Amino acid sequence: MTQRPSSNLSRHRPAIALALIAGLALATEFVARRSRVSASPAEATLDTQAATSRPDPTQFGTTILGLRSAPRVKVGVDNITGQDVTVSCQTCHANQEPNLEQGISTLPEQFHQDLKFRHGELGCLSCHDWTNYDRLHLANGAAVEYSNVMTLCAQCHSKRHEDYEHGAHGGMNGHWDLEHGPRTRKHCVDCHDPHWPQFPKMMPTFKPLDRFLEAEEPHGPTDHE
Repeated sequence: MTQRPSSNLSRHRPAIALALIAGLALATEFVARRSRVSASPAEATLDTQAATSRPDPTQFGTTILGLRSAPRVKVGVDNITGQDVTVSCQTCHANQEPNLEQGISTLPEQFHQDLKFRHGELGCLSCHDWTNYDRLHLANGAAVEYSNVMTLCAQCHSKRHEDYEHGAHGGMNGHWDLEHGPRTRKHCVDCHDPHWPQFPKMMPTFKPLDRFLEAEEPHGPTDHE
C-alpha cells in the first residue's frame, strides 16, 4: 500500500489566507485615499455642509420644573384689572421679630391660618432665612434661593435625592436618551407640600378591568343553539 505524501499547500493554507486578507485591506485603503484626493472642490464643500447640518447630540437637555423665584402671597383684594394683589414674604416679615428659641415666625396666626405644618421636628426658621424671608438657608446658614430649593431638600432627604439623580424618583416626560430629544422632570415641590411633605394615606381600590388580560367567562345558552 502506497502512502500519499502530505501536501505543502495544505500546511500553508492559513498563511496564504492571512496574506490575501491583508492585501485586500491595503487595496481598499489605497482606493479610498485616491477617491478623497480626486474629489472635486464642490464635492468637498457638500460633504462639509452635510457634516455641519447634522443635529448635535448635545443640544438637548433636561428642564427641571419648580419654583423660579420666591413665592408671593395673595392679600385678598383685586387690582383695577381684577387680578389678585400679591406681596412678597419680606413685605410683612421684615417688620416682625421672629421667635428664634422656638424657630418660628410670629405671623402664621395672622396671615397663614390655612397653613398645615408637619415636617418632622422642623420649624419655620429651619428652612426660611429670618434675615430675608424671600430666600431660604441651609443647615450651615448659607443662603439658598427658591429656584435652588432642591439643594435644601437634599440635606435631609439625601437618599431620595440620589434616587432622583438616577431617574428612579420623581416624574419625568420626554426622552431617556438626550440624543433624540429633550427631557422635562418634576421638582420636589411639584409633588410634595414642603410644609407637609408626606402623602396622605389612601385606601387601596380595585384595579381597572382589562378585557384583554381577564379570562373570559364561558357563554351560556343562547337562542342560536
